[in-house]
Amino acid sequence: MSPLHASIHGWVRSTAGTPEADVSVIAQSATIALRTDTARTDPGGEFLFPQLPVDTYVVFPFKPGYLSRPAQVSVTLAPGDTAELQFTLREARVARLIVSGPGEIPNNEPPRFTYTATTDSGESLTLPQVDWILLPPEAGVVVGGVVY
Repeated sequence: MSPLHASIHGWVRSTAGTPEADVSVIAQSATIALRTDTARTDPGGEFLFPQLPVDTYVVFPFKPGYLSRPAQVSVTLAPGDTAELQFTLREARVARLIVSGPGEIPNNEPPRFTYTATTDSGESLTLPQVDWILLPPEAGVVVGGVVY
């Protein structure tokens, strides 16, 4: 490891304590715009960012359909540091989604919306973006193993 680098190491587990494999773990710089690093958990739920520049990072796991505890962790890395983190994932479903934004969008500006979701267990969270899936026009259609 170079003198101006540090690392972040950790695990992602389910609420039952089993390892969560193939989960994206994101480390976003809190000081450098657009600096984002991504790692994936191995079969044992372990992840590693081996050579990050010294900085402050917001670290969080991402797996569609799951919420994390903690939701995110802020880590300030000094030269040679290794931060150790643990996250627990639980399945969650969005029960309600509120889209907020301007009533009119000028042609020369991208739309800016906020997305606030309420889960099936009543938790409220702000989503950074929403990927839309258009459902079939008829009820009872099977798409990807799900009946709509």
